Amino acid sequence: MREQVLNTNFDNQIVEAFAIPPINEHFVDLLYQKIVNEVEKREARNFSRRVTMRRFAMAMVALILVIFLIIGPQRVYAAIMRLFGYIPGVGLVSESSDIRILKEPVSITREGITFSVNSMVLTPNESIVDFGAMGVPSWASANEGLERGCIELPYLLLADGTEIKVVTGEPVPTDVWEATFVVPCIWGAYEDKTPTNWRLPLNFVPAPDDYVVLPVQDVTPQITDTVESVIETETDPVEEINEELGSISIEKMIETEDGYILGGRLRPANPTDQIQQMGVKPVIRDADGKEVDYSLPMEINMNELIQMERGDVIFAWAFSGSGVTFPITLEMHGLLVSSAQPEESVQIAISIPADMQVGTSLEVQKSFTLNGYDLVLETIRRSSNGYSFNFKTDGNAVGLSVNIEGYTSQGGGGGWVVDEHFTRSLAYAQLPAGDLTLTLSKLTVSSEMQTWKTSWQPEEARKFTEAIVPEGVCWHAELNDPIPKLAGQLQGNLVVTQYLDQPQLVISALNGNEMKTIPNASWAEFSADGRSMAYQVGSAIYIQSLDSGEEVSFAGFNVRDITWSHDGGQLAFANNGEQSGIFLLNLENGLSQQLTDYGYEYIAGWSGDGQTLYYSIPGASEAGFPLFALDLNGGESTQLFILENSSLKAPYPRVSPDGQWVAYRDRENSSLYIKAMDGSDARMVMEKPGLAIGNLSWSIRGDWLAINVYSADFAKPDIVLIDPFTCEVYQLQNLWGEVCGAIVE
Repeated sequence: MREQVLNTNFDNQIVEAFAIPPINEHFVDLLYQKIVNEVEKREARNFSRRVTMRRFAMAMVALILVIFLIIGPQRVYAAIMRLFGYIPGVGLVSESSDIRILKEPVSITREGITFSVNSMVLTPNESIVDFGAMGVPSWASANEGLERGCIELPYLLLADGTEIKVVTGEPVPTDVWEATFVVPCIWGAYEDKTPTNWRLPLNFVPAPDDYVVLPVQDVTPQITDTVESVIETETDPVEEINEELGSISIEKMIETEDGYILGGRLRPANPTDQIQQMGVKPVIRDADGKEVDYSLPMEINMNELIQMERGDVIFAWAFSGSGVTFPITLEMHGLLVSSAQPEESVQIAISIPADMQVGTSLEVQKSFTLNGYDLVLETIRRSSNGYSFNFKTDGNAVGLSVNIEGYTSQGGGGGWVVDEHFTRSLAYAQLPAGDLTLTLSKLTVSSEMQTWKTSWQPEEARKFTEAIVPEGVCWHAELNDPIPKLAGQLQGNLVVTQYLDQPQLVISALNGNEMKTIPNASWAEFSADGRSMAYQVGSAIYIQSLDSGEEVSFAGFNVRDITWSHDGGQLAFANNGEQSGIFLLNLENGLSQQLTDYGYEYIAGWSGDGQTLYYSIPGASEAGFPLFALDLNGGESTQLFILENSSLKAPYPRVSPDGQWVAYRDRENSSLYIKAMDGSDARMVMEKPGLAIGNLSWSIRGDWLAINVYSADFAKPDIVLIDPFTCEVYQLQNLWGEVCGAIVE
């Protein structure tokens, strides 16, 4: 029997930390219909354009047929596909001629909210626009009743009054060089709480002669016509060809300056089946068996690159060709999920009290067999508008359909198997109660974990410049040197959060000798003198003396990013809940003060004199998170600079105790940067020591950085200490968990 191991604690922590609201189905339907309508209009325009060009197209078909017979189908199709290309940093375009671009980015700030049009690329057939808003407070976002939030899409207003839906790709006439970008309202926000009717004047210029448009070429697998499926067994893996499990293929290729972008699909043999990826990272290996590092080209819309069909898993990966020996082998992992056949159903009688309260559970514990699989309906949990049914499975059964006879649900949902359990939920306009009959059917089952493989190599060999380790980098993946283990070179303590059944804080010596555990606690930090620690338990902040063990608590806070002032008298933290934002807590009198109200701030730290608090929020462009300085005397925030190439998800910015440096995570979430607070260029410190890094923390003296390095087991991240100034680096042994604070001597 297979066990499913998922890091649900980490997922739940992310959801709780950012107070992500449930998606309103009415809002989704409304927005979906608007987008569909725009797409249908665009399709109609494209159809009329195709009709007028039909005679020209027929002549082209005749010409292509002649070329087809001369040079063969693969090269002809590749040549045709070069008619649409890829612009680095922008995305895919259908033409590479007559391109206009935005002359310069345009921004407007109103009532503390900045709206920016960062770039625009116009071709005769389409428009690609990058825009965004920064500084929309969480209280202005329509977290409840999303139908009341803004769903009006921006558009381009021409001088003659014509409105062009550039957000959905509608092309702009080729003779247009000036226009106004109109934003009726901030998408997803309450219109009565945020500025409306934004107007940004735009100017376009011809793309320069050296503007890069890379061809997108069609690819046919060149190494083998079959695809290997590898069945992972408890002993040695056994490779066998099993086309019934599906196939993987590379279908598109883009030659970049330093390597390639490959696009393809993983497809089940039966289109009604699904492939469930279980968090195992896809792997690229070269002919020498070396693992090739790759990234996801985020600007590429994979649905445009690969025509997705039912059941497909599509992908696009970019990698450098330097040091790679071709052919390469690509591996993807997952489970094949299919419907059990023939379809069977069972009925179970239940009784639900009419006065069952929201949030309570009803013990059922009824066993049943469906398609030969033994399952148990263990509990039924009451939600605000329906029920959640909790099932236990003892095999590869991973889901089923639930129906209450005589009642029509308004919708439902469910989750994947976790610890041999899965749930199915139903929502109703009028809640069923009393003696009821459940019909359970449409059982879905999964295979064992599978690995699909295929190979690829370019038709023509290219020479690449050998990778050069950037100056000042302390550890780089190209060096192929393991990080040395810490073995007594340093002394000190760490506090980490470990997620088991419940979160717990562990205070440990650097050698892994556990000193103290605090159950149900998280979000900790040492005081500047290392003698006290602040942390959260439930909805309270606790301050504990590490010398005496004495504690004081301050109730009413749901915190993250606890940051202790240098003098030990105040705590800054980000609060989640009814009042969201950055708060300042005076530890002497227990009074708190709200400083910001965005609700998604990352606290970076304090200035050396303790008069300024630094924080970061998502920007209006993809340049990176901006860093702000908050004057604690006047209460004003000033944007300092952009954390260039910073993560667009969570950069974990941390200002050093002396206020001179800020450390953060890079765009790919896997490398470490530091940047001087004078705004000078950032410097890479570590390049991809693992699949990802996170939870950066300066030691209290400011000479070491403690970071998490994630490998295959995201639930138990490694801990690395690095001195970014001397490049001394160690991996800790016998200790794991999410780093909260560090004392290094």
